[in-house]
Amino acid sequence: MKTKQLISFIAIMIVIVFMKTNTEAATIVESGKMGDNITYQVDSNGTMTISGTGEMWAASDTEVDERFDLGNGVKKVIIEEGITSIGDQAFSAYWDLKEVQIPDTVTSIGDDAFHYCSQLEQVSIPDSVTVIGEHAFEDCSAMSNVKLSSSLKCIPYLSFSGCYKLKNIDIPDGVTTIGGSAFRACEVLTKVIIPDSVTKIGKMAFADCSKLKSVTIGSSLSSLGEGAFSSNNSLTKITVSKENSCFKTEGNVLFSKDGTTLYAFPGGVGGTYTIPDTVMSIANYAFDGCSKLKKVTIGKRVTIIGKCAFSFCNKLKTVIISDSVKTIEKRAFEWCDKLTKVVIGKNVTSIGKQTFRFCSKLSKVTFKTKKLKSIGAEAFSYNSKLKTITLKSTKLTKKGVK
Repeated sequence: MKTKQLISFIAIMIVIVFMKTNTEAATIVESGKMGDNITYQVDSNGTMTISGTGEMWAASDTEVDERFDLGNGVKKVIIEEGITSIGDQAFSAYWDLKEVQIPDTVTSIGDDAFHYCSQLEQVSIPDSVTVIGEHAFEDCSAMSNVKLSSSLKCIPYLSFSGCYKLKNIDIPDGVTTIGGSAFRACEVLTKVIIPDSVTKIGKMAFADCSKLKSVTIGSSLSSLGEGAFSSNNSLTKITVSKENSCFKTEGNVLFSKDGTTLYAFPGGVGGTYTIPDTVMSIANYAFDGCSKLKKVTIGKRVTIIGKCAFSFCNKLKTVIISDSVKTIEKRAFEWCDKLTKVVIGKNVTSIGKQTFRFCSKLSKVTFKTKKLKSIGAEAFSYNSKLKTITLKSTKLTKKGVK
């Protein structure tokens, strides 16, 4: 009997201690307003609970600065039902934040709402959300998993850029626009599937995704920003729906449907490549960061080599520029530091600024053209081994040779 009483007493004492610990853990250390009808409380465990109804205020830069100390202690945010929006910069630079709960009453997430939340590991955006702002989750460097709302129409500019640990992204069917740099520098992202609903991809949208291996493009894409898939040195496979009326792939190289513009070469492919004779234009950043490519022959109908078209091709030793080329735009071959010799074709009329800058092995440039009218500033600068430039033109109106 005494034993049972002792056990009961110990059990009661454990419950009392547990309740006391929990009570202490729930101590409110900070409180305030985040909207006309919205309040927040932060407890000593670092949990922020946001209650009320309606729209959350946007935080001005001053208010963000004032909340830095608060934000740095918040580990978990619970947004209760009734809140309809998350304001601009609401949780920007909450560096200790690891978890956020968003209710299905929220319909919008503002610009920079979770920018620089460097410990936020995952987020589930409910289907009630129709809009997320620019930079909303930028530089959430620990984020490995994102569930996007099925109601989104746009994934905006820089919204998930710098989410270095993001492994997978499921873009909902219904999204029509992926903004510029939206997933730039998502370094462990391995696969991207663009649904049939997407009509526009902004510039640099998936650039610098160093582990990206494959891209699948749906049937409706009609607008592709420059460098959308550039500097991805693991990318070996690009495919396009046969129903797409604007783009196609041949040998995993992305072209316009009529084959006249080359948009993107997969950065994980090496060796040599001859641009088909159907191509008339090499798009901006088309070969940018193709660090395994050693030799390129420009096709016989190409007239324009776009901006940064071959920049950072670190193993590119030989480029044969055909006589059809008339314009070489700025920075086209910048940082091709294995390039040793360049022959400029007979019909080139202009070379943009910084075109061959930082080609540290470049020792000889020969101009076959007599039609050259301008060479942009620093076109051949910072090339310590460049000793010979053979120039036949006498019509130069602008020179940029150092």
